Amino acid sequence: MFDEPLKLGLGLVTGIVFGLLLQKGQVAKFQKILGQFLLKDWTVFKIMATAIVVGTIGVHALVALGMASLHIQTASVARVLIGGALFGSGMAVFGLCPGTSVAACGEGRRDAMIGVLGMLFGAGTYVALFPKLQPVFKSMSDWGKVTLPQITGTSPWIWVAALSVVIGFALAWLERRHPQPQNNPYNFMALIFERIQTDGIAELSYLVGDDSEGVAAVFDPRPDVDCYLQLAHEKQVSITHIFETHIHVDFVSGARELCARAGKTREKTRDTSRFSVATRNPMSRNTGSVPSFQGTHADQGSLEGG
Repeated sequence: MFDEPLKLGLGLVTGIVFGLLLQKGQVAKFQKILGQFLLKDWTVFKIMATAIVVGTIGVHALVALGMASLHIQTASVARVLIGGALFGSGMAVFGLCPGTSVAACGEGRRDAMIGVLGMLFGAGTYVALFPKLQPVFKSMSDWGKVTLPQITGTSPWIWVAALSVVIGFALAWLERRHPQPQNNPYNFMALIFERIQTDGIAELSYLVGDDSEGVAAVFDPRPDVDCYLQLAHEKQVSITHIFETHIHVDFVSGARELCARAGKTREKTRDTSRFSVATRNPMSRNTGSVPSFQGTHADQGSLEGG
């Protein structure tokens, strides 16, 4: 029923490496998928084209060494077109493909988790309806289990080499025409909004950030600031602003601590952007005037004003 443990272990290791590469390539972010659909960011195409070349060479090498065998599906153009249309529309709506959605789940993305549940539901529905759909599939044209080397009577390595050369030239041309964007090419902000509640009291703080620019602000931080630093690390953003909006006698602020800790973190990552802190003057509420904010730049991790 199951493959031998060595094969299962190899599959697990390969899957972990593949997921790591997807995450490091940032294709588990919907902005990258959207950029590809808009033909503004070709990261997804570059990564998938590279994977196709590496996979093609690797699979045929394993077959030649007798370590693997090819399981060829029947060539039905109609079924491929229908499946491609469903896959493409689902990817456009979801913003992720099956592989990148699993990688996004590993990042803790709740939207990806919902999408994966939808894919599992769709797969289960397809299995349940397959007996009724099979007559429709059989009525479509089918060329059988054929390959291009079989049709042309040539070596598969000729096709592997040709594919590698074509994709290599395509990637080189794309790198010149569409280099990796250094900033947000989509002209919109990818919002990060996280609410942090202090246990036992009705005290809320917020981390609000821009995923595409890698910056975030914290509103009314509590004294134990590790949660904000951990969130910023998980979301791959730097805390650049801290706001205190409701200073009062029963609220202990963690703004000074977070300012110092975030400043040191930014120095380690060589982030030279300005670090801003805004504090509302608590005396203004006693005068009946509109609360005022005093802002300071705290590049060295200091907090003033208030």
